[in-house]
Amino acid sequence: MLNSRVRYGLLALLELSLAPPGKPLLIHEIAEARSIPEKYLQQILATLKASNYVKSRKGPGGGFVLARLPESVNLLELASTLDSNWDHLKCDHAESEERCGCLQPSVCPIRCSFTSASHAMEKVLVDITLGDLRDKEIENLKENHSNYVI
Repeated sequence: MLNSRVRYGLLALLELSLAPPGKPLLIHEIAEARSIPEKYLQQILATLKASNYVKSRKGPGGGFVLARLPESVNLLELASTLDSNWDHLKCDHAESEERCGCLQPSVCPIRCSFTSASHAMEKVLVDITLGDLRDKEIENLKENHSNYVI
C-alpha cells in the first residue's frame, strides 16, 4: 500500500509532467490541482529537489519544473526516494532472525513468499515511468472529455 508521501509525490510529479515543457508551476497550483495539503507538498518537493527530480526557480515566473524527462524516471526509484521503507511486502525483519522468530529464515515459507512477491513488484515498478503515468492521464482526460454530454 502506498503511503501518502509516495502518493502525493507521484501526483505532484504527474502534474508537473503535464505542464508545458519549461513552464514552472507554483506549489499552490499543484496542491490545488491534486488536492494535496500545501505544507506537506512543500516537504515532498524539497525531497524531490534534493534528489534531482525537480528544479525550482525563484521570483516572478518561478515555481517548480521537472529536472529529468518523465520517461527517464521509474516508479521504483521514486517510491524508494519518497519512502525509504516503501517496500511493505518484505518480511518485517528480513535481516534479523531473532526479531521475526524464524528459526530457519532461508526456508521460512512466509519470508520466501513475501520476498518473491516483493521482487515481482520491483520488476513491474522499474518498467513503469513517470512518462507512462502522464500518457495514461492524458488518455483518461481525453476519454472523459469525449464522454461529456450537456
